[in-house]
Amino acid sequence: MLNLNMISKLIKYVANVTLAAVMLFSASSSFAATFESQLSMDGQSLYLNGEGPRKKAFIKLYDTALYLTEKGSDAEAIVAADHAMMISIVVKSKLVTAKRITEAFVEGLEKSTGGNLLPIKAEMNSFLSVFEAGVAKGDHFDFLYAPNKGTAISKNGTAEKTIAGLNFKQALFGIWLSKDPIAKKLKAQLLGQ
Repeated sequence: MLNLNMISKLIKYVANVTLAAVMLFSASSSFAATFESQLSMDGQSLYLNGEGPRKKAFIKLYDTALYLTEKGSDAEAIVAADHAMMISIVVKSKLVTAKRITEAFVEGLEKSTGGNLLPIKAEMNSFLSVFEAGVAKGDHFDFLYAPNKGTAISKNGTAEKTIAGLNFKQALFGIWLSKDPIAKKLKAQLLGQ
């Protein structure tokens, strides 16, 4: 039978658990990346199509957003399209290092191309060199594709390099949107599903 002292302890315990849950929720929501709903790049309007976190073993590695000139949900068409579009990522974990992100991009490009990296080998190596200077929590990378120009890569708002070729853009965007994406749930979120 519960006495008054036990009931008091139980109420305090429930209150502490509730407070901890509220604090945890507030902290986790404050760490979410905020992506603009619309951007203007070189006079072209791009609209937020979808966004979501990349997680591994329950750890949020980075937040991702897909921007298109018109909203779409056909992943194959988006990957194949020779239209302006952008993938944006914000690093959310100290576990994302230059070495790990390089390995993850190589793995993603292998999946995206069905293991056939040879046609984009030079472009891939140029792309991966962007991460050699280091990667830290809070870093923001944009991969902006423009027809006839290529994929412009920027880090924290500073232009790093542009990699020519639709083939490379298709492989890069395929990391998240191909038939074999790095994360199916993230693919659906980027497609607004």
